Amino acid sequence: MSSYGPPAVQPVRKAPAVVVTAAIILFVLGLLGLINGIVSLASLGSTVDRFRVLAGGLGVSPQKIDDQITQLRVQTILGGVIGLLIALVLLALAYFLLKGSNAARITTWVLCGLGALCSCCSGVGLIFLANLDRINVEGDQQAQEQVDLARAMADAVPGWQVGFGGTAAVLQLLGYLAVAILLAMPAANAFFRKVIPGWQPPAPTT
Repeated sequence: MSSYGPPAVQPVRKAPAVVVTAAIILFVLGLLGLINGIVSLASLGSTVDRFRVLAGGLGVSPQKIDDQITQLRVQTILGGVIGLLIALVLLALAYFLLKGSNAARITTWVLCGLGALCSCCSGVGLIFLANLDRINVEGDQQAQEQVDLARAMADAVPGWQVGFGGTAAVLQLLGYLAVAILLAMPAANAFFRKVIPGWQPPAPTT
């Protein structure tokens, strides 16, 4: 003779404000990265045209100019694809965070660390591009040619795009830090703590 115990019922939990806020920030970060990639792709054609004109005035061989353009196109397209994938991942993480998945919280912490590092690298890259005019490599013709090409590439990118990229890098850095802190708050710890299903008595019959 076998007996069956009462059914286990998983209590319904509501995400606290800190988790909801973290999920919203993740959504915004994903959207921001996606917009940044779309902007880069949309302005690629005009950037290439300006670079051809600027690089052509340097006396650089057409082959080297074409190589730089190919590299720019590959980097821009790859960046757009990565931005789309990251946006999808962040949206999925935001959804599972609201569902109370501790695995999603751990994954989010890892991505926040990587995202903050990438944002810092982007900021350093923009600072480097802004100071190319100060680089002088007299006596090394090949190195000077590479610097001149880098300057032409930096000048070919629209100023508004550089400003948008810098603003996006700062906002992403702050956003990733905010998400990491919010998910470490006591209210978040209690929400993500594993809950043992409990038994609820059956409803009285009449």
